[in-house]
Amino acid sequence: DSMALNYDATAVIDDGSCMYPALGCTDSTACNYNPIAAVDDGSCISPIVVSHLINTGSYYYNPSTLTINIGDTVTWFNDGGFHDVNGNINSQTVSSFNNPVSFYLAANSGGVIGSYIFTIAGTYNYDCSIGSHAANGMVGSIVVNALVTGCTDPGALNYDPSASCDDG
Repeated sequence: DSMALNYDATAVIDDGSCMYPALGCTDSTACNYNPIAAVDDGSCISPIVVSHLINTGSYYYNPSTLTINIGDTVTWFNDGGFHDVNGNINSQTVSSFNNPVSFYLAANSGGVIGSYIFTIAGTYNYDCSIGSHAANGMVGSIVVNALVTGCTDPGALNYDPSASCDDG
């Protein structure tokens, strides 16, 4: 068989010893990467990364609550005023937000304040730490969903219809 790795053009009888390249996902960034695959079979599942925009202004973040997936990027755009994005210490209680990861984007007077890529699942609370902005309602929350792994083969006994990436 000319498709076999050990094809021998001089052979006249097939002795059953043909070896074929392993098929599977060869993209090492995909959640179903197969390190022994030599040929990509188009089965790679890479989580689609999405960018989200939150507008900021006079005592608001819009939207004030947002649900995203791991790997998504959130960009805050300042519609006017002087605002920051403080995901570290709650400006009203002076206690940690206890976010999975603390983050802070420095204040500006307009345009893009900054962006943050969320790589750990959980709930992230934040506020504007400028003056009394948080006390006047300039607070927000982002829920980052985890990537659900499990068996994605509908024919398997342990099939998980909620799984987005196969865990092997």
